[in-house]
Amino acid sequence: MDSIQSFDGINLYIAPDSASYLEGATIDFVSRLFGSDFKVEAPLRKLDTPEGRIAARVQQVLDEEISPSLATHGGGATLIDFKDGIVFLN
Repeated sequence: MDSIQSFDGINLYIAPDSASYLEGATIDFVSRLFGSDFKVEAPLRKLDTPEGRIAARVQQVLDEEISPSLATHGGGATLIDFKDGIVFLN
């Protein structure tokens, strides 16, 4: 069941599987020249999920095998998250 957070008359519905992504987040309503929208800024999620051991292994592969090759071309890769078998890189 979604949780409901109310802010200044606006109800925000948060799915249970998304709640951990919003810990420490700020949500702001932004008006722009060509419209308005919501801006969500959240800290990077910690890799302390049940898949944490897999995330640690992915990080090891990045550090030892991928990043050195990318660095020779001025690039790099950073592990952002690992969830449901999907690796998120930056």
